[in-house]
Amino acid sequence: MMDASKTKGFHERLLAEQKRLRHEIESQAESRLEAVKQPHELSHLPSHPADQDAEGLEADLSVEKTLRDELRAVDEALERIRNGEYGDCRRCGKPISSQRLDALPFTPYCLECEREAEAGGAAEPRS
Repeated sequence: MMDASKTKGFHERLLAEQKRLRHEIESQAESRLEAVKQPHELSHLPSHPADQDAEGLEADLSVEKTLRDELRAVDEALERIRNGEYGDCRRCGKPISSQRLDALPFTPYCLECEREAEAGGAAEPRS
């Protein structure tokens, strides 16, 4: 288990990231709403306006999904801190390196288990 001062530092970083992501998601939604409200100048568009709007909406929704996925990972990391499980790999139970947590404070897996999951072995929590 990680010492309390390190955990506190990660907790503060995760809270700041949670706030940033929530703000970014809200901004994305507001931007989409404003785009729908504003009339578009159609004369310079190379394709049909409906196609252009659909492509832009698809890209916006993709970005928002990524932000929501990151927010979910941050929320889960904060929950692991509350449960005293933060810093231990959810798959093998070994401590996650400080360098990895510095880079990805919300990661639930050590580098080895993450690589295995990416190579095709699903990263399942330990029993």
